[in-house]
Amino acid sequence: MRVRVCVSGWWAESDRAIIRAVTAIIQASKVSRVYRSGGEEVSAVRDVDLDVADGAFVALMGASGSGKSTLLHLMAGLDVPTSGTIRVEGEDLATMNDAVRTLFRRRRIGVVFQSFNLLPTLTAAENVSVPLMIDGVRDGEASERATEALRLVDLSPRAHHRPDAMSGGEQQRVAIARALVQNPALILADEPTGNLDSHHASEIWELLRRLADQQNRTIVAVTHEAHGASFADRVVVMRDGQIAGEIIPQVAGGDSEVAEKYQAINKIP
Repeated sequence: MRVRVCVSGWWAESDRAIIRAVTAIIQASKVSRVYRSGGEEVSAVRDVDLDVADGAFVALMGASGSGKSTLLHLMAGLDVPTSGTIRVEGEDLATMNDAVRTLFRRRRIGVVFQSFNLLPTLTAAENVSVPLMIDGVRDGEASERATEALRLVDLSPRAHHRPDAMSGGEQQRVAIARALVQNPALILADEPTGNLDSHHASEIWELLRRLADQQNRTIVAVTHEAHGASFADRVVVMRDGQIAGEIIPQVAGGDSEVAEKYQAINKIP
């Protein structure tokens, strides 16, 4: 393995990074997002350039307020940049009106949040089917696709259970299956293990890694945890709304490696 240090952070070369396809699913160019609060401007994201290759698993890592969740929301079309462009599959999200952007997100982007956002009166399979129902997919097809999505997250035996009968880890798997059910180009996860204990959190990161490897899913996940970030192909470290550096993890679950390089990028003593 060859490792080199650059002024913005640490870089490493690995076989896993080299074999990834070069086609960019996400292309962010000079992206900024400024909010106005109490007559003052707050720059949540500043001049960010970032490409995410087809089939890559990228973690956005940083402290609270670093801009990582804002950047993810811009990628999802949940917000639009103040300046710059974000393209997903070549489509500029900011040029779409709200209705078109919502439809594009529903069909091409799966979003997973820290809160599971499951409907308590529906079973796991019914929760997974919701995006399909909204999209007018017939009941039989929706049921088949929900069943397959639950199989992909190893939750077939729990298909007919409601959320209150499932653990937090199982509920997050249902949320991931719901994000997968439309066969989107991109999965975006915002602190997906924030409400889970360490054991269930590890299971979710292992699942995301497997989906990237076996299903060729493009995944971008926000986290502040070195353990979770270590499962990604690339860790993009954010600080003060900008990209401070990148890490290429060598071992999935290699907490100390990612933590050490994260500290070096941020010059934490």
